[in-house]
Amino acid sequence: MKAVSGGRPGRRGFRKALLLGSALLFPVTMLYFSPGMVFRGARLGILSGSYLTFAALFLGALVAGRAWCGFLCPGGGLCETARAVNDDPFRRGGLKAVKYVVWILWLAGIALVAVFVGHGFHAVDPLLGTDRGVSIHSLELWPFYYLVIGIILALSLSLGRRGFCHTLCWMAPFMVLGRGLRNAMRTPALQLAADPEGCPGCGACRKVCPMSLPVPELVRTGSLEHRDCILCGECVRACTKGCIRLEFGRPSAVGVRSGMNRGER
Repeated sequence: MKAVSGGRPGRRGFRKALLLGSALLFPVTMLYFSPGMVFRGARLGILSGSYLTFAALFLGALVAGRAWCGFLCPGGGLCETARAVNDDPFRRGGLKAVKYVVWILWLAGIALVAVFVGHGFHAVDPLLGTDRGVSIHSLELWPFYYLVIGIILALSLSLGRRGFCHTLCWMAPFMVLGRGLRNAMRTPALQLAADPEGCPGCGACRKVCPMSLPVPELVRTGSLEHRDCILCGECVRACTKGCIRLEFGRPSAVGVRSGMNRGER
């Protein structure tokens, strides 16, 4: 396994800058993450840009898990910004099921529309609904944009760290599914690894985790595989004993057995 350094102070600023930049570009990119555009494309028999984005997130998770959420997601950037107002850990574990229910109903709706209205997909148009690639290109689209960011910020401000990611994000299930497939196949990928023997139990890693995960408990099991982990490396940076590291390798037997069943915590 090849270890990757994640504890240098500059990395956190770099990650924050990437997320902020992605959030600022959201008026340009929003339709590429839009579940509604998949419906529109299905009705027309066209694979839209958002369809291609979701497929790429699933495939990318085979190698990088949910690192997209930790470094590049515009919604994640908005959630991280909300932490300046409410940095309380997310504790509403029961609400995590909402995004999966919505996701399943959404996929079922897309399938029905594609079959009975669009009569199957017969074309690809990554720029569908945009103006030369720009999503919010007219005044009537701005209210929709503000509605989306309002929902993201409201959930994070009211529920704590990345409240939207935990409860309503429609992109997360694609990556959770991709990560689960990677674990089942036991293929090499970016992952967190732990040294339980060296852990002092100080809890510094838990305090900085943007997904409010029970990191010390996971360290003690020897596996940090968790369906909500976004591989941001904040726990690596916070651990003064070097007990947590980012590496590229195959999942441990412990991670395969139990890691993806920890999402309710």
